[in-house]
This record gives sequence, structure tokens and C-alpha cells, in this order.
Amino acid sequence: VMVRGVSFNDALNELHGFVGLDDIEEDKISLSPTGGTALYDATLDGVEAIEAYGERLAKMDYLINGVAFIITDGDNNSSRKASTAKIKAALARIRKKEKLESIKTILIGVGDQAAVKQFLEDFQRDAGLDQFVWMDKATAKSMAKLGGFVSRSISSASKSLGTGGPSVNLAF
Repeated sequence: VMVRGVSFNDALNELHGFVGLDDIEEDKISLSPTGGTALYDATLDGVEAIEAYGERLAKMDYLINGVAFIITDGDNNSSRKASTAKIKAALARIRKKEKLESIKTILIGVGDQAAVKQFLEDFQRDAGLDQFVWMDKATAKSMAKLGGFVSRSISSASKSLGTGGPSVNLAF
């Protein structure tokens, strides 16, 4: 399992490139949740990074499934280059190329604002993302539940590798 971490507010900040789980240096990860939300730019960047890295691995004869987790507490108000149409087109291109066996996109919204929840539901649909999960609050319990969901989603993607089909949506 390779993981890439990117934080985003007004701009994107790559926390680390694709590394193994054991190679993530947690003490070097710094988040500063201020400013706007470049949600579309972050989503497109994540999807395209999976595409590029997956293609490199495919050239080395690896089978690859990709999963993108997009976690936000806001809507899109700072993106400069991406749109829902560009995200949808990128996902269609990746699936058509078939360099990756599958790519799964999971949008996770956190907060208690009904307007943000509605915006994220619309974004998931309009951008062609596979799944939307809503968390009312970021408590220790809900974050542990999120960790379990992410782990099960990665496991599902791993189990579907070699079958030619995508992993299934899991219940949060």
C-alpha cells in the first residue's frame, strides 16, 4: 500500500509523495486549516497523481488499484484550475486507459452545516465521484470510525485486485 498525503486550503501542499505506510514521517506532517477551500483543485490533483503513479507501476508489470479519499469541512471557493467537468473527464480518461485496474473516489465531508453537506452531495454527483460519506463532527470516536472505514476501503480495493472489477462501496 502506497500513500500520498496532500493538505489543501487556498492552495495545495503535498505532505509527502507516494510512500509505504511504514515510511510516513508523522512528525513532519503539519496541517494549517485556515483560509478557503481549493476542493476541486485538490481532487483533480489527487486523481491525476494516482493516474501518473499507477502508469509508472503498470510499466513495471504491477497490477494497480487506486483509492482517493478527499476529506473536507468546506465547499469549493479557492480552486483556480479544476472544475467538476475536468474531474469527471479525468476519471473517465483513467478508466478508459485501463492502466489501473480500478480507481475509487470517496468524498468525506465533516461538519454540521446542512448547506455544506448539500454542496458536497452535489459535487460528488457532478464530478462522478464514487461515494460520499458525511460525518457530523470530528470527535475521537468519529475519527476512529473514519480510520476503520479507510482501512476497510483499502482492503476492499486490494481484494478486488486481479478480478478486473472495482471494489464495492462500503457503509460508513
